[in-house]
Amino acid sequence: MPPHARVTPSSEVLILLAAPDVAAVRVGDLGTVSVQEAAGLPAGDHAVAFRETSPSDGVIVPPGTAAQWIQRNVTPRRPIILTALDRSGNPLPFSASALAHYSPNPSPQLERETTTSAAHARCAVTAALPGLTVESIRGLTSVEAEPYAGAGALRSCAWQTYGFRNKRFQVAVLLNATAPGTRPGPIWDATPLAGHPGIVSVDNAPMTSDNSLLARRVGNAWLVVAPWVGYPGYPTLAQRLKVLAALHITRLDLTKP
Repeated sequence: MPPHARVTPSSEVLILLAAPDVAAVRVGDLGTVSVQEAAGLPAGDHAVAFRETSPSDGVIVPPGTAAQWIQRNVTPRRPIILTALDRSGNPLPFSASALAHYSPNPSPQLERETTTSAAHARCAVTAALPGLTVESIRGLTSVEAEPYAGAGALRSCAWQTYGFRNKRFQVAVLLNATAPGTRPGPIWDATPLAGHPGIVSVDNAPMTSDNSLLARRVGNAWLVVAPWVGYPGYPTLAQRLKVLAALHITRLDLTKP
């Protein structure tokens, strides 16, 4: 984003994960953004963050995009092409075959692949705790492997919001992104929670510096509880442990529809 650009209500912040050989990312004609350290990422990986001040003016498209792909998926909107650069400023190669799994307009895709009906979601969570109430539900209607996600990547198959004693919690079921149904790898930056066997904590979770994310393994999935970011009255550790203990994965249907 140009340094003089004005941040408007329609501004959109984009955060990208960069492989170890990426030193910076050129964002179309908007400028070049250097990678930066970010807590919780796999060793060697970095993050790239920038703000698009007027998302309606263009569409972010990945590196290596062919003209035919842009014509088919982006035109007549303006393409803002990302280019990964090495430490010498040279463009890095990109696997064009990954574009088959990329959508330049994720919102409709999200609506097609998810549901707000617990009965129709492939993954479901229930709670058994007086006073714990579900406020929102969203789950995948199909669970496919993501071969380009990379080793150790996780993906959500269900994410819900719960309320408990005037606090709010985010709950998710995480799967192995590259092979759903097999044992997922560790959650990035998670460490065992002292005195609570089987539970891990992420103390450097983004936007929750004063409260950690908690998780435990349930079969071939992770069940995760996190405080609702920005919601008044963050839950205590005891409250988060109580909510995590009360949650149960009642459905994990990974069969193809």
